Amino acid sequence: MNIIFWTIYYIKCAINIILAKIFNYFKSINTHKPKKNVNKKELSDYLFLINLEGTYYEMGKQYGKLMKEIIQKDNQRFINFIKSTQNIYLKRLNPLIKNKLQKNDIIEACYLMYINCLYFLPTNITDYFKGVSEGAEIDLKELIVTNYFYELMENHCIMYAKKTDKGLLGIRTLDLCSPILSQSLTVFNPKGKNKYITLGHSFVLGAATMISEKGLMLGESFYDYSLGKDERKGIPFYLLFHQIMSEANNIQEAKNIMKDANRIGNLQISVFDYLENDAVIYNYSPSDLIKNQNFSSNTYVIYSVTPGEKERFEKHKNDFNNAEEAIHNMLPMVKSGELHVMIYHNNYIYISVTTDIIQSYNNNFVKLNLKDLFN
Repeated sequence: MNIIFWTIYYIKCAINIILAKIFNYFKSINTHKPKKNVNKKELSDYLFLINLEGTYYEMGKQYGKLMKEIIQKDNQRFINFIKSTQNIYLKRLNPLIKNKLQKNDIIEACYLMYINCLYFLPTNITDYFKGVSEGAEIDLKELIVTNYFYELMENHCIMYAKKTDKGLLGIRTLDLCSPILSQSLTVFNPKGKNKYITLGHSFVLGAATMISEKGLMLGESFYDYSLGKDERKGIPFYLLFHQIMSEANNIQEAKNIMKDANRIGNLQISVFDYLENDAVIYNYSPSDLIKNQNFSSNTYVIYSVTPGEKERFEKHKNDFNNAEEAIHNMLPMVKSGELHVMIYHNNYIYISVTTDIIQSYNNNFVKLNLKDLFN
């Protein structure tokens, strides 16, 4: 086990939790206007804005070339990290994968997870992986290993939606332990399909946080109680999200795609529609796709948090009505966003990522107009 990494990591978490209110005094929101014909832009430390266009293979190759050095560095660093901490992760490994291992090897476990899913992957996904591998000049198997590590692990996050006088307020925090790595806010313009944006690690070719030109915003969180038997054979949600974003025009169409998919996981999935001022949170498992929460005549706030956080969160769920209030009132209270935060309100998204010392919920935010990003 990597004692040094975990010691530093927990010290960093403790500092951010203890000093959240103090960090809040210095936290800023910086507006950025993207320039046309610029395909790569550094928005802040560890955050890049990337623009892609074409088929998925073409977009993969574009992305690989634009982020080549970063992908090579971050992917290798992440492989080193999971190898050095594999004793922890192997203990939490699903028995259906663990029992197939020839030896205790997290790299083999990640690749076995990929093999279990391969039959269910659409051509667009495999083409995108190949394109990135070629463009970044990185071994395809190395990309597969790091991407499928995420399907083996569990993470708790927050999804929140509220009807306000200026439309939907959508919040998504992502909690995931990792070394400090670059993240990409990637604008996809797939040929003949909807434009959409992903946020996540530079080498992760799916994403757990996405938003589209059709008004849909997606997020997920591991669910603490079993929602059904999972054979670990299907398409990971963060890859299925590509299909939802590129094809779905509303919540019902997003649900239909999830319903028809070979689902894996034990999750809650949020689908927010900022154009229709609507939102749904689903319980998502291989056996069921069930509406857990939605807006009604008496409900204008829905959210997903861990059971331990629910009592406190319920008391404060109405304490913010816009992105700025969420950034300064909600985030210091919930202290969620070890990896990143995305907030939508009034046609803007607000993005923050974790840097060397400061985790995303305490960090500065970049504000971007969705119209600028999708034009």
